Amino acid sequence: MRVLIVDDQEMLLEVFDAILSRNGITVETAVDLEDALEKITEKGRFDLILLDYNMPGMDGVDGILRALEKGQGTPVALMSGNLPQHIVRDAMQIGAAGCLPKKLPGQKLIDSVRSMAAGNKVTALPLMDESCGIPEVCVF
Repeated sequence: MRVLIVDDQEMLLEVFDAILSRNGITVETAVDLEDALEKITEKGRFDLILLDYNMPGMDGVDGILRALEKGQGTPVALMSGNLPQHIVRDAMQIGAAGCLPKKLPGQKLIDSVRSMAAGNKVTALPLMDESCGIPEVCVF
């Protein structure tokens, strides 16, 4: 499994890389959306793209749309320290594979990445409706 993680904080890239790599997931990293789009072109299809919501080039949820278009079918998910509920809803409505908090425990991160790469919709951020409990990881 190949995952592209995109975040403008190098330390977080290193932490996510370490967690996922030691669990058999190959990780590529990028520091902003433009870098990610270039990596997608250079490296080919990934199994999942994880985008930081608050980084250069994202322009709200438009960054998800750009990554979905460039990724040609690759699932794209958001991660953030704190996403407002309306952003989570917007992201899921336009086709995001999920929304994850950056403080998610390692095993839940691994499980969520594998689930989204397999085609499931996952969020570990609160959604105030009956389809999903709060705030456990929910598969749609």
